[in-house]
Amino acid sequence: EFCQQKQASGSANQREEKLKDLAAAHDAFMELLGNLEEGTKFYNELLLLLVKFQTKCNDIVFARKTEKDEHLKDLQQNIAQQPSQAAPTPPAYQASAPGAAAKAPPPRPPPPQVPPQQQQQQQQQ
Repeated sequence: EFCQQKQASGSANQREEKLKDLAAAHDAFMELLGNLEEGTKFYNELLLLLVKFQTKCNDIVFARKTEKDEHLKDLQQNIAQQPSQAAPTPPAYQASAPGAAAKAPPPRPPPPQVPPQQQQQQQQQ
C-alpha cells in the first residue's frame, strides 16, 4: 500500500528528479575537481621546468657579459700599448703655396646707399 501511494503521488517523481539532478551535479563536481588537480599538477611541473630554464638563460647571459667585458679590456690594452703614429702628410692638392696662408680675405664691400628721394618717399608712406 505504501509503495502504491509512493508511486502514485507527484512528490515521489519530483524527489526522484531532484536526486538525479543531485547525482549529476556530484558527478560534474568530481570531474571538475579531478581536472583542477590535474591542471595544478601540470602547472607546478611546468613552473619547475621554467625556473630551471630561466636559471640556464641567466647563466648564459652572465657568461656572455663576462666574455664581452674581457674582450673590451683586451682591446683597450692593445690600443694603449700600440705606439702612436705620426700624423699623415696632407695630399699635394691640399698643400698651400708659400705665402698663401698669410693672405687675408678681401675687404667687405660697403652697404648700399639709398638716394635721398627714395628715403623721403618711404618716410611719407
